[in-house]
Amino acid sequence: MSKIAPLLSLFLIVVISGCFGDEEFSTSPTDSLTLSSDTLSLDTVISGESTTTYKFWAYNPHKKAVRLRQIQLEKGTGSPFRVNVDGMFLPGGTLPPDANIEVSGGDSIRVFVEMTAPKTESDSLIKIEDKLIFTTESGASSKIVLTAAAQDVITLKGVIVSDTLTLSGSKPYRILDSLYVAPGATLRVAPGTTLLFHARTSLKVAGKLLAEGTQDKPVTFRCDRLDLMFENQPYDRVPGNWGGLVFVEGSVGNRLTYCDIHGGTSAIKATKAELRIENSSVHNFVEHLVESIDSDIYIGNSEVTVSGGDCMIITGGSLMAVHCTIVRCMPIMTYMTEPAVALRFSNGKPDDKHPLTLCDFYNCIITGSEDDDIMGEDCSTTDDLTAFNYHFHSCLLNTPESEDISQEGCLWDKYKPDAPGSEKDEDSSRLHNFDPLFNEGKLIWDFTLNPKSKAVGSADATVTWQTYPNDRNGHSRMTDSKSDMGCYEYISPENKQ
Repeated sequence: MSKIAPLLSLFLIVVISGCFGDEEFSTSPTDSLTLSSDTLSLDTVISGESTTTYKFWAYNPHKKAVRLRQIQLEKGTGSPFRVNVDGMFLPGGTLPPDANIEVSGGDSIRVFVEMTAPKTESDSLIKIEDKLIFTTESGASSKIVLTAAAQDVITLKGVIVSDTLTLSGSKPYRILDSLYVAPGATLRVAPGTTLLFHARTSLKVAGKLLAEGTQDKPVTFRCDRLDLMFENQPYDRVPGNWGGLVFVEGSVGNRLTYCDIHGGTSAIKATKAELRIENSSVHNFVEHLVESIDSDIYIGNSEVTVSGGDCMIITGGSLMAVHCTIVRCMPIMTYMTEPAVALRFSNGKPDDKHPLTLCDFYNCIITGSEDDDIMGEDCSTTDDLTAFNYHFHSCLLNTPESEDISQEGCLWDKYKPDAPGSEKDEDSSRLHNFDPLFNEGKLIWDFTLNPKSKAVGSADATVTWQTYPNDRNGHSRMTDSKSDMGCYEYISPENKQ
């Protein structure tokens, strides 16, 4: 035993020395790092602001370790990108001379990249690009392309419109706090103009709003987050990022034409106001889309879709909707706790009455994911007949069929599994009226019609001729002497351009 102990000690010394000895490094000019992507696309951001931080991996697929001689941005100090490699910041976009970054065989390092968008004077989006190059001690190199985009904006803060103000031009306006149109004043928004609202900000109108876009140059109301919430998912497709449009008592003559309003908390609130909406989209809000109290509202050839609350909630006043697609399905995030529907209308409550003088729908689709998406409530009594006037004409309605409903020429968007032949309608009712279906991966809805939908060819053609012979996308509704309910005419694949 006395001879074995020295031999064992010598063996352990050799093994331990081998473990802590210098690792063998590659000298091959072909042993480069493998990057997890050829291109890293960062966010689109407002000029002067920073993107979120992105990351990628640099792998050493070889048996021997590699030592990095240089890591650098091709544009050097002129690059707007900032890089951190394995916890080490690269000042001026270049690896410091005394830095020592080694990657063992089969190992990897993590690289972080962000960018501050430079100020521009351009009205359009400016693409930004650079390359990050990794060079080993033996001269092997690999590179990744870094891309981003910057949007210059006109910033409005603390603005009160007291006379007449026109917002126009191809450069977006950014609203940092709520924009207010005073009584007697007019805010005009020219075709092609985009208004970007910061978190929790709104447009409040006591005077008049004239947002009049065109088919080719719509007016857009949206949030000011141009970046991504997570990979491949822009904030622009997520609700709750700004407030909405508020029309208060005495606001009359408001017009929204070819407007795209999306992604906020509560889209349109009107109290004792007057509003006309045509050829527009009100889409994807956390709460209600159109909320009216004692107001006079007309909505034509428009889409009112995707809400955490009701798509339309009408209390008193008057409303007329023609060729509208009103669809209630839930957005990705919602704070509403009460059941919501596509349409809710009433004349108030017994102790808070609001006469409903008119609530009429022509050639509309009113549906959603509920068993019943239309709720009407009459609070009047035999002693007090508060006005409760409503009518549906040539509409597709997702509500139980009843003789008590004031309607003419309507169809019932109700799948009944026990009814004979109803299995034929299972794939063309409620949310299946539309094609394609909701894209959950990209949070995209499409409310163009499924050819199997009952809405196809079922509208009142006389109403169509008198109001909207072309659908919201500009397609003719009368090519076959029939027209479709809703704001979109079904276009067969062979007729699509």
